[in-house]
Amino acid sequence: MVEPIIGLIFILAPLDPRLRSQLREDVSIVVGVMILLSGMSTRWRLSVVKLIPLRVQHMTDVLIGIVCLVAPFVLGFSDETAPIVSSWS
Repeated sequence: MVEPIIGLIFILAPLDPRLRSQLREDVSIVVGVMILLSGMSTRWRLSVVKLIPLRVQHMTDVLIGIVCLVAPFVLGFSDETAPIVSSWS
């Protein structure tokens, strides 16, 4: 039930003036959309469309977590404090 909030945080994070890089903005928005889509399409009581099993949704959450942990190092902003904090929010 927290997924819509977390997804919106990722989508709105590029509005932060400290996070001004097109690649970082794109990654944040894509991750936010993935969180929203996986949450809305899970076979669960409060989902909008019941398409994917709960186990697949959990695997999607793990994959999104790994992407969020690896992205600062792969995309080259691991030495900057503000984007890392924004990426982990």
